[in-house]
Amino acid sequence: MGVRSLAASVEDLLRQLESGPPGVMTPRDKSLLATLARRLAQLTEVPDASAATIEDASFRHERIARIHFDYSLAGIFETDSTLRIGRANPAAISITRQTMKQLRGRRLDELFSEDSRERREAHFALLREQGISHAELNLVDADGALLCIDISSIQAHDDLFIHVIDDVTKAREQARALREARQAAEAANRAKDEFLANVSHEIRTPLNGILGLTQLALMTELTAQQRDYLEKAAQSGKTLQRMLNDLLDFAKIESGKLEYESLPLDLYEVIDELAAIVAHSAIGKCLEIAFDIAADVPRRIVGDRLRLSQVLNNLFSNAIKFTDTGHVLLCVTRHNDSDSGGPDELHFAVTDTGAGIRQQTLARLFQPFTQADASTTRRFGGTGLGLVIARQLARGMGGDLAVESTEGYGSTFELRVPLRRAEVTETPSSLPIGDVALDIDRRHTRDAVTRLVALLRGSVVSSSQAASFRIVDVSDDRLPSPEAIGVLRGPHLFLADAESCVRLKPLLAARADVDVVARPLTPLVLQQVAQRLRVQADSGHQEPKDYGIPEEFHGAVVAVAEDVEVNRRVIAGLLERAGLNVRLATNGMELLDLIGDTGPPPELVFMDIHMPGMDGLEVTRQLRRQGWAGPVVALSAAVAHSEQEACVAAGMNDFLPKPIDPEDLWGVLTRWLKPRPAPATTASREVSPEPLADVKNAMTENDISALRTAFIEAGIDFDIALSRFLGDLAVFRIAVQRFAAQHADDGNALRKASQLNDRRRVAELAHSLKGASAAIGADTLFRLSAVIDALCAQPSEMPFDVLIDGVEAALGKLARVASLGY
Repeated sequence: MGVRSLAASVEDLLRQLESGPPGVMTPRDKSLLATLARRLAQLTEVPDASAATIEDASFRHERIARIHFDYSLAGIFETDSTLRIGRANPAAISITRQTMKQLRGRRLDELFSEDSRERREAHFALLREQGISHAELNLVDADGALLCIDISSIQAHDDLFIHVIDDVTKAREQARALREARQAAEAANRAKDEFLANVSHEIRTPLNGILGLTQLALMTELTAQQRDYLEKAAQSGKTLQRMLNDLLDFAKIESGKLEYESLPLDLYEVIDELAAIVAHSAIGKCLEIAFDIAADVPRRIVGDRLRLSQVLNNLFSNAIKFTDTGHVLLCVTRHNDSDSGGPDELHFAVTDTGAGIRQQTLARLFQPFTQADASTTRRFGGTGLGLVIARQLARGMGGDLAVESTEGYGSTFELRVPLRRAEVTETPSSLPIGDVALDIDRRHTRDAVTRLVALLRGSVVSSSQAASFRIVDVSDDRLPSPEAIGVLRGPHLFLADAESCVRLKPLLAARADVDVVARPLTPLVLQQVAQRLRVQADSGHQEPKDYGIPEEFHGAVVAVAEDVEVNRRVIAGLLERAGLNVRLATNGMELLDLIGDTGPPPELVFMDIHMPGMDGLEVTRQLRRQGWAGPVVALSAAVAHSEQEACVAAGMNDFLPKPIDPEDLWGVLTRWLKPRPAPATTASREVSPEPLADVKNAMTENDISALRTAFIEAGIDFDIALSRFLGDLAVFRIAVQRFAAQHADDGNALRKASQLNDRRRVAELAHSLKGASAAIGADTLFRLSAVIDALCAQPSEMPFDVLIDGVEAALGKLARVASLGY
């Protein structure tokens, strides 16, 4: 019974008692009943508490659901299990452009267009199977417009499904527009790259023609005025070429398409190449140039050799360009910031005594197309991109480039790169250079050479003490006379500029223990010269050398694939001296044919990596595919870790660096050939066109001494090269003669290719010349061709003219010494 019914009953009872006989109830009883009736009446005015709470909550939820349904920005449909629409909110009506009358009773799936039929059927099938689904479908509204609808459906009850839809047409159009814009931007970038490549080609082609024809015209008979005009035209053309290279480099860096390597490299070789370029670019300037390398700087590091060389070349080129007097120094140091826990760094500081840079200019020095002042552009030309490119290359290597300068006192540009040591053991590559006496007045040069001597485990002693050799810094305007050179006592090394070196070389022809090199002095050059001078000093009382020729491989058949004849004959001669049968191939196809012959298969193959056409890596891969399982030994002048890894990946088993050292070759034979009893007579090789002559050395000691002097004058490291031929002077001379005949025209070919800016042809010629000259110990020619080969890999202007002059001069000397008839 409810409260209201109970109150009514109490009031009715009270009325009955009052109308009944008196005495049934006392006045007090009547008063209590009346109070109870009033209070029950009051309770009837307030609903039941629990019922009110339930009724209010239900009402509130229904009201909120109604608000959500009516005011939701997303369209909402309620359908039964057959997808017939029962209700639709205003947003759904707005999206479909239809009225509720038109929508009620229709199947929801019928609203979506036929072009999304498969997706529509998959969506509702998944809804029936799993009770929930999401899809993107196309819908045609009442106005005929095609809309992209995002729909999410869920089963609420057995016969109630709720579908939430959203019009994402604009979002999809914006996404499509963004995608098309991105594709258009990428296409524009590709078009820009193609445009730059085409512009580069179209500008370079006539420019190369202009430069080439100008050089040819300068070789003809001209009046002084005509020669002046043509030289200025050639200089302007080279300036334009340099500006074009800078612009293309900058565009490549800005587009983020410049890639950086992280490979093992020999820092001494990088410094040596830099010195060769610097020595020639400083011709005509009275500058003190020195390379100062700290003792704790490692030789073998990991980095990008090309980019490192490019930055250093740029810094030194600028320093020499803007410094007329004083000095230009390179200081290489190792730094460790132990306080911050940062990695070790190598610092390359290039310091000059040029005009310096104003402080207000320093802030914008690394901005594109900026130079110190307008007079710089008028005097030297250029784009103002060199330092911008240098800094971006430095940062690409993980380092940075900074500058400090005081106007009127010069500048210091410091390149900082992370120091990552190569995973090799730092072992001395030669004996200590011994005690060295210095006759050097210039302070920076003396300090740098002193540290170089210490770097190579030598000691600097006073002029009065006995020394292994003496280093003398020659004044550029006052060279020693032939008489002064003739009375020198003991080995001497002169330091001079590149131009003075050319003038001094003929004066030193009579002294095998005196040499001259161009400043700046580098570790590799000092090491080589010290070894050569020591050999010359000891040559008068040397014991016959034991070359350790193995005797346990007589009769073994080996094949050699090598395109350079001198290299081919050197290794063939060494193998024949060990009693092996040598089968020769000049290229990869010949080797494949040779191994496929019916004769006895080779037990070991020596494979040159850099052969024209099919290189050694591809030949090895073909051999392995054909099932040939014998050992293959790579031959290459490049000893980088990456190249050795490529050889292993191609299927090679070992690596023999060029120029070939006999002891290294004997080691390879020991590793890969089985020993066998030595026969009574030495076996002869099966295939070898024009075998090296087996002549007797019938020369007198005076003849040999004169020949040694002539070879050294021609730039050949006579004793070291002779050891590669196992001391056989006759075979060595024949190799030099054939080299001179084969490469007589290389200087002219290099010049023509350089004038046409044919980098590939220049690189091919320089690489071939480098390998062949190393085989016969032609150090001067090797160094020049190695610098040209390295420069070909750089995108900057090719400063080959002076280097090619040196190549032609060295080839001329070799031709003369090869023709000597002792």
